[in-house]
Amino acid sequence: MPFLEPTDETAEALLRRGIDGPITMLNLLRFRDVADYSADPDLAPSAPISGAEAYRRYAEHTMPHLLASGGEVIFEGSGGEFFIGPTDERWDHVLLVRQASLDDFFAFASNEAYLAGLGRARRLAAAPPQCGPADVSDVALCFRPLVRDDFGQLVEWFAEPAIARWWDHPAELDFMRTKYGPRIDGEEPTSMWIVEIDGEPAGLLQHYRHVDYPAHDAVVGVPDAVGIDYLIGSQHRGRGLAAPVLRAFARHALTQRASMSVCVATPAQENTASWRALERAGFDRHGECTPPDGPIEFIYVIDRSQLDD
Repeated sequence: MPFLEPTDETAEALLRRGIDGPITMLNLLRFRDVADYSADPDLAPSAPISGAEAYRRYAEHTMPHLLASGGEVIFEGSGGEFFIGPTDERWDHVLLVRQASLDDFFAFASNEAYLAGLGRARRLAAAPPQCGPADVSDVALCFRPLVRDDFGQLVEWFAEPAIARWWDHPAELDFMRTKYGPRIDGEEPTSMWIVEIDGEPAGLLQHYRHVDYPAHDAVVGVPDAVGIDYLIGSQHRGRGLAAPVLRAFARHALTQRASMSVCVATPAQENTASWRALERAGFDRHGECTPPDGPIEFIYVIDRSQLDD
């Protein structure tokens, strides 16, 4: 049987290995005589093509995204029968792909522009590996990548007074395209997510490595940190859901940022609802900081080991 995607279990097993530094992925490929587009008819060519040609088109689409992520193909060659191995097994093509780190690999693998060409972006958004029940009865939380179709919903959220007070964002589509389009395309290091509650978009969350933003990193002063920011729309506020959302997202962020050891949030000191939700989620207060362009903020931290439940 073909194996085309990792399972949740194999992804978690890879992360538990704690690999620090470059990784190299071995790809063993076997092609169909005729490519099967039944799962993605919108990508099907006008006439049947071979599996090898379908793969060539996939590689042509993928290579710019791979290179932009810092990855590279370090070996590519044709396969054949084994010299030492089973006589009834063969591979048509072999690739070795290197990435600088697990973080870079997962960032590439979840890039919306890359996935869109595979016909998988919609399915990934509907049922990503991070979906599952939260620590609150009768409610299911699911994190999926932000896509451009969400921009209208963002405009509605940013127009809410309770959100506009803390997020200095115009509630305008042009702003959403300019601010979040490059992040969706993987051109900026911040990773954007929508949380769904019982299948409905409920809030916007983002995570990023502090080291990718040196000025912010210097102000906060927590090493090996992945930062998170978040908002919950009015329809889902006041239901006691913010804490399970934040705890689940901290776990999600640290899973994706495998080289980081702690998750950090820095709510404004006056944003009582936000920092109380963090405390209910298990974050500990580690002092305060004063950004150059904002109000005094509390520093809340949760360690990876605190999320092993």
